[in-house]
Amino acid sequence: MDIERKRASYHSDTYVAAGSAMMSFNPIKAIHQHLCAFHVYALPQEEKKYWHSHQYEVESGLLQLHVKNLVPGMAISVVLLRDERSNDSFGTADIASFTDTAEQPAMLELQQTYGKTIHTWAIDQYPDLPLGPPSLMMSYTGDGQGPPPDMAEARDAHCGMDTEAKRRLRAGYLPHYEKVTGSDEWERTGQSVTFEAVESEIRQ
Repeated sequence: MDIERKRASYHSDTYVAAGSAMMSFNPIKAIHQHLCAFHVYALPQEEKKYWHSHQYEVESGLLQLHVKNLVPGMAISVVLLRDERSNDSFGTADIASFTDTAEQPAMLELQQTYGKTIHTWAIDQYPDLPLGPPSLMMSYTGDGQGPPPDMAEARDAHCGMDTEAKRRLRAGYLPHYEKVTGSDEWERTGQSVTFEAVESEIRQ
């Protein structure tokens, strides 16, 4: 399956159905009401300074697709993203090799996307109460920045994954991509964006 067909399958009914079977979307699935209201906000002129890129997270293997309710390393049998023209299918595999195949359309999509993530409080410092100001989160953009090797190794062992193997595999199918100028602003300035409480007039 070529890159464009594989990327296109990310939005296909087959891939969505497979994702629903593999991953848990709780507590989002517990939402039972859809409410409509009106809100107002100010859109910053330099929006890109709030963006973090996903490129390195994807290419390094740090960003991974994980399946639900499965024991790491167990064997599973699945037919996913069947290529009707070549009649290819994927059969029994361990968790790591299965997700290596299943996540490719998603990684092709995510490699060239950006996030804007704000944590309302530092849950690692205050796990029980939402204390402190919100923080704009950044992503790793190169080797040597983190996370600590033992942290990635512990995740791999717990989830049955291999981050370095994913890096090597993805190097074989991800296209070359240059990030947009303005994202990951901290790389250029060495400064992070912080939020401070400032009283101002209420906008109607």
